[in-house]
Amino acid sequence: MNQINIGTVITASGVITAKEGVLEQIIVATDGTNSVTLSLYDNASAASGTLVIPTMVFTSSSVDRIQTLPVANKKFFNGLYASVTCSGTFGLVACYHND
Repeated sequence: MNQINIGTVITASGVITAKEGVLEQIIVATDGTNSVTLSLYDNASAASGTLVIPTMVFTSSSVDRIQTLPVANKKFFNGLYASVTCSGTFGLVACYHND
């Protein structure tokens, strides 16, 4: 197995990686007030194409600000793009490995 990459913290929609790989886990930190809606696409530059995971909503509360989504071995071929909607602040980290 390849080494797991811990991507940089994303605070707006954008590219996680422009390479082929396998997604293992998503970590979302909320501001404690606003929910985060996330879609991950198999795309190196835009929020279009095949969804790697379906659109998900991470709810937020002052006691549950960090949530982890294990997605073990979800393959993507063109890169990984995160489309995120949130009325407040958030941080998102993807854990993946490249083939």
